[in-house]
Amino acid sequence: MPKDRDLISLLEAGVSATPDKPLYTFLDRELRCTKTLTYATLFKEALVLACHLQTRGLARTPVLLIQQKNSEFVRSFWACLLAGAWPMPCVRPRGNKWNQLATLAIQSRASAIMTSSAIARCMPALKPDVIPMIVSDMLDADNNSADVDDLRRVWARPQTSADDIAFIQYTSGSTSHPKGVVITHANVMSNLAAINRAFSCTDADVGLSWLPLHHDMGLIGHVLQPLYAGIHNYFLNPTDFLSDPILWLDAISKYRVTISGGPAFAFGFCTRQNRQQHTSLQLSQWRIAYCGSDRIAAHTLRQFEKRYAGHGFSEDAWFPCYGLAESTLYVCGVKGITLSPGAKGDEPYVCIGEPDDTKNNGGSDIRVVDPVLLKQCPEGCVGEIWIGSACVSPGYYHQSILSRRHFNLALDGSGAFFRTGDLGFIQDRRLYFTGRLKNVITVRGRSLHAEDIESLLQLETVDTGLQRCVAVGIQIDDIDSFVILAEHRSRKLVQPLEGAAQLERQIKNLVCDTFGVIPHDVLILPAASLPLTTSGKPARSRCRDVYTDYRKVSDSGIKSLPCAQTYTRKEASVHV
Repeated sequence: MPKDRDLISLLEAGVSATPDKPLYTFLDRELRCTKTLTYATLFKEALVLACHLQTRGLARTPVLLIQQKNSEFVRSFWACLLAGAWPMPCVRPRGNKWNQLATLAIQSRASAIMTSSAIARCMPALKPDVIPMIVSDMLDADNNSADVDDLRRVWARPQTSADDIAFIQYTSGSTSHPKGVVITHANVMSNLAAINRAFSCTDADVGLSWLPLHHDMGLIGHVLQPLYAGIHNYFLNPTDFLSDPILWLDAISKYRVTISGGPAFAFGFCTRQNRQQHTSLQLSQWRIAYCGSDRIAAHTLRQFEKRYAGHGFSEDAWFPCYGLAESTLYVCGVKGITLSPGAKGDEPYVCIGEPDDTKNNGGSDIRVVDPVLLKQCPEGCVGEIWIGSACVSPGYYHQSILSRRHFNLALDGSGAFFRTGDLGFIQDRRLYFTGRLKNVITVRGRSLHAEDIESLLQLETVDTGLQRCVAVGIQIDDIDSFVILAEHRSRKLVQPLEGAAQLERQIKNLVCDTFGVIPHDVLILPAASLPLTTSGKPARSRCRDVYTDYRKVSDSGIKSLPCAQTYTRKEASVHV
């Protein structure tokens, strides 16, 4: 296991030990290898760019990274590290909303934006004295032929300590505005070690990811972890996965992948696909099928397992896990699917870890705390998940007040915990995640988890054409209630869709029969109408805005949705 204290030392150790070993391979839609980076070629390509960054005086400053090509992202990310700059991975704005990027750049005090020529052509002109732009794929192309020893003589290796900032990771912003999480070298090295132990990684493993690299699961799990563990990792483009999810499985089969995963919706996409997978599909070597990012529905995993068992997929491969950007990525996980009847006996939850398991919980001290009384909850009671760990960030970038509210908190007079905003409970020494604290819906004195309602609808409406449902709390005449926004696979922008009224009644009856409450309204939307975060979760505050805008035109008696145009994800580069 590497003993290096920082990411630069980790890369240097890999270059020294196995310079010609393949590290990253990038695939096209036909699953052909378009580029492979060995340890040595990665170091050289990143060093060319790092030397340029140093000439511009960008060491110890944040640099916004906006890259859509995986290969260019990897090179730019490592170049920032080698230059001593702090990469801040950022998603490309949708449509013409570049003002959001400008606001982020100013608020984060970024010293530069690093992007590709393709994105730069779409980006509105920014004043160079406000924030300069670096076009990575057009920069110093002639230096790619330079000798690495010559580059080393130009390069000033950063004097990095374990507590120095490595990069700044933005949260997905599902319940609030995205926040920049400071990740130190000590944080990330501790987290990589935890993942290595939990997954029992060896250099014989092969990884594959379709996840966007600006998100912590793709970045930590498939850019940094392969280097730590000596794993060869393959990359699919996120847009290729979304257009044909079976490509993911084809690639796992073709390249004999042993470690891959994603949010639960990814497995659901593969189960619902009509395209026939190849009869030669072989998944028996897939030993770690991790699943995280959002609440995990057991039926989603079981349906996937049933469909692909004939191709060698084993239930032993499942690895449900829990993590968040504020803990670098990984907090805890467990092999296999273990269910609980839930705190109230009315909802099965999937176990996401065992707090006493030192191998699989990353050394985290995991507690469930009453979010009001700030006292540890008894076993089986739902409360807020608090974690204490060497992986936990020191705080949010340039947000000291918010950081003091959430980080380094004492519990019963001791410890240094981060309060996650996630709800869960511990039962029989196992941890279960029930939902986000801000996603609790109150109706007639009852507290319901939005995720429980959404999980029910996902399971019971699979054959109706609905592909995503979101429950959002609202107030009607100062009374707490909630509405359901259901996205149909049809791309018609004018309602009613055929059978919409019947589908609305079906949804209301399902919710009423299961939870004893009736949604105030059900809104059937065309495909690509619900706003999502950069990690594919519903952006709930903006979903509420969609419904509010709809209500403004509903009095006309025509169920059309002119505002759907505003929220439609028009680009091929759908964010996940």
